[in-house]
Amino acid sequence: MTIESVGVGRPAVRRRGRDERVVLRAWYAFASARTANVLLGLVIVAGILSILIGQFGTSTLADPNLYAAAVQRAADRYGQPLASIFVRLDLYRIFTSWWFTLLVGLFSASLLGNTLGRLPRVIRDIRTPPVRRARAFFRSSVPARTGPLEGLDGRALPELLQRSGYRVRTERAGDVTHLLAERHRLSPLASLVSHAALALFVLGMGIVTPRFGYETALKVPIGEGRPTGFPTDPQTVLVRNEAFLATFDPAGRPLEFRTTLSIYRQGRQIARKEITVNDPLSVDGWAFHENFFGPAVDLDVRDSQGQILYSGAVLLDGQLGGKPEGRLAVPGSDTSLELLLAKGAGGVAQLTVIGVRPPVIASDPPEIVFGAVLGTGGGYRVPDGTIGIEFTRPSSYIGVIAKRDPGQGMIWLGAVLLVAGVTISLLAPRRRVWARFDATTVRLAVVGGDPFAEEECARVVGSLPGRSEAASPARTASLGPADGPARPAGG
Repeated sequence: MTIESVGVGRPAVRRRGRDERVVLRAWYAFASARTANVLLGLVIVAGILSILIGQFGTSTLADPNLYAAAVQRAADRYGQPLASIFVRLDLYRIFTSWWFTLLVGLFSASLLGNTLGRLPRVIRDIRTPPVRRARAFFRSSVPARTGPLEGLDGRALPELLQRSGYRVRTERAGDVTHLLAERHRLSPLASLVSHAALALFVLGMGIVTPRFGYETALKVPIGEGRPTGFPTDPQTVLVRNEAFLATFDPAGRPLEFRTTLSIYRQGRQIARKEITVNDPLSVDGWAFHENFFGPAVDLDVRDSQGQILYSGAVLLDGQLGGKPEGRLAVPGSDTSLELLLAKGAGGVAQLTVIGVRPPVIASDPPEIVFGAVLGTGGGYRVPDGTIGIEFTRPSSYIGVIAKRDPGQGMIWLGAVLLVAGVTISLLAPRRRVWARFDATTVRLAVVGGDPFAEEECARVVGSLPGRSEAASPARTASLGPADGPARPAGG
């Protein structure tokens, strides 16, 4: 190799070294606690936005037609151009937007980098903490550190601290003995456990549940079933309302709701349970919560030949004049039925039925073709004979929140780890006592948080044999400079 070739290679080596240093600095900045806190703050801000701006449900996001209708309703609510900005920024679906996923990913990477960067130091400090400390470490200007105390017998320290539950290690260096006493030495690992809990929370609630979970509200009449999603979804199940019971106090206030639910998959029953508001049904990754209830009516609608066009419940989930109202588009007919339920004489249910047909000219209002008031079991045949209506009975429906949450396990694990980490940090914090003593002088330093450290320092000093007035616990914070002689008794 010639001198010239060596000289040519050095700039490239220097550039590569500079590039590596730049990358390392960038990584250390990214994996710092400050960066992780900033990213966590942005995640929290996004969560607040999701509360202020109505979020679209999973069923709405999965259906283009439902999504378009939801966007139009949002535009009517927020106005333009604000609604268009919300659409471009995915603010109607924050938790499934690309930027929120990126934000959560960056936070998780920063937190993981910070934790892994601290891990070797934490483990090293637990396994081989420094026993020897320089004399300057014990300077009396720092709380819970004594400086040099003359006239005390430091040889009693190991036994004294062991009786107090400390794990004691000593090293000798000539005439000087160095001592380290520890309690709860594994407690620093609790902070790593809390970091892991935070990461599980954010990943579970920020990515796994929004992107892979599903939630919908079902209105299920008594004796009928409703699917949780599209038939093409293999996770779809059928929720059937077998029975519903509501109890009220004399003032009419609800006391308890009970619903018997059956869950079917591909025609096979996989679960059945009587649920209440606080006792949901969980099966095969799904959770079904009783949430609300409302009135319904059971109708039979027949054609002119007596064939059934519709038989079942109609939900009265609207309000008109303070009375339950609903609508039924009759299959195989151009007639829609507007239904209004009221109480007649003696508290008997009365159903007002109004037949409506679309106008011939689109700009005209709908055409009302008939109206009738039916009691339970009553029927009505429209004047042109095209359909007949029978009011079978009043009924009800329940509102069930069906939720599939694959991130639930991560969230529960994170909760357990967080409780464990915080409990250990609060109830068993690390306590450490360093001492440096010879035949005539003792130096002491206690680390473990206020007020414990100062109280423990005074207790240990007060328990040492050969205590002089200058070494009184009340005066340990002003016993003179770290490397100077102790003040004589009496000042």
